[in-house]
Amino acid sequence: MEGADYDELWSDYVPTDILRLISSRLIAGDYFAFLAVCKRWRFESLSSPLPPPIHDSPSSPCLMTLNKETGIIESFHPVYNVITHKMDIPKLKGAQIRSANANWLLVSHGNRGMFFFNPISNNIIELPDLLEDVENHFPSWTFSCSPDSSSSDCFVIGFENFGSPPAIYIIKVGESSWTYHDFYNEDGNKQGSFMLSGCHNPVFFKNNIVWIFGDKGNLGILNIKENSAVETPIWEFYGKYLPRRKRSSIRQSYLVEDADNGGILVE
Repeated sequence: MEGADYDELWSDYVPTDILRLISSRLIAGDYFAFLAVCKRWRFESLSSPLPPPIHDSPSSPCLMTLNKETGIIESFHPVYNVITHKMDIPKLKGAQIRSANANWLLVSHGNRGMFFFNPISNNIIELPDLLEDVENHFPSWTFSCSPDSSSSDCFVIGFENFGSPPAIYIIKVGESSWTYHDFYNEDGNKQGSFMLSGCHNPVFFKNNIVWIFGDKGNLGILNIKENSAVETPIWEFYGKYLPRRKRSSIRQSYLVEDADNGGILVE
């Protein structure tokens, strides 16, 4: 439409309710491309966003927060910048979300309680209590797949916040007790030089391999042996320590999983 005035553009004649309906069903890149068409489309979309309900749009990305004092979960849509859903779950009072995967949340309660909660179906899968002599001071948790999956075994792993490398809790869903693994060699010394001092984000990959980024900038990979929680897993370490100046400037490091099951480091 070379030489046309703004008032003559076809985009100016699309009804406002249609614009808002279309924009309410777009996410991520498609939504931002929609905003870039013209000023009017951008203004109408941002002035009154209509995010899709979480249950009607399972593919739409949402973030969740839990108020542990009330047990209320809020679902936040990062594209539309609004809360899309609230749920009051008495079971979650005093609880803490530890990890999320495949519509399931891994939740801890008190010093020893652990369970899965599905905010879509409200289903709960209980896990055995943690060992009495090793309570839950493990800040980093992950699990391999949906705990109700029939196609593969679901492992749950927690990483201790000290040790080099850190000790772990592990269980295969369906087992009656947790296994605690500490990593000493025959001389009584810790293996490797890898430390976690805070809450990190372990990523579970295929073939029962877990990646986690250490405080000093190196990568730790935990290999689960023989599809068993009882067999002692094997640690492997990659990369050099980051320079001290670089480490001091990083407040927190995370690993995230992309769609192709590859890791991406976020500092």
